[in-house]
Amino acid sequence: MDMEQLIAGFFWGTIGFGFLMYAKKERDPSSLIVGVLMIVFTYVLKTYVSISIAEVLTLVGFYLFKKRF
Repeated sequence: MDMEQLIAGFFWGTIGFGFLMYAKKERDPSSLIVGVLMIVFTYVLKTYVSISIAEVLTLVGFYLFKKRF
């Protein structure tokens, strides 16, 4: 594990944890799914670039989903 992966994993994992806390407070299942995905992506993906791309796409998808519904 290199330093870039560690920093990216911590950064995106913290945002995912924030989504989990928000989902728990508001009882929002879409935020729960996004939070879990963000945390899982930090463990599954191996490079910081792939982690960041997956997390940004997850956030964009969440934004578009919330805007549409």
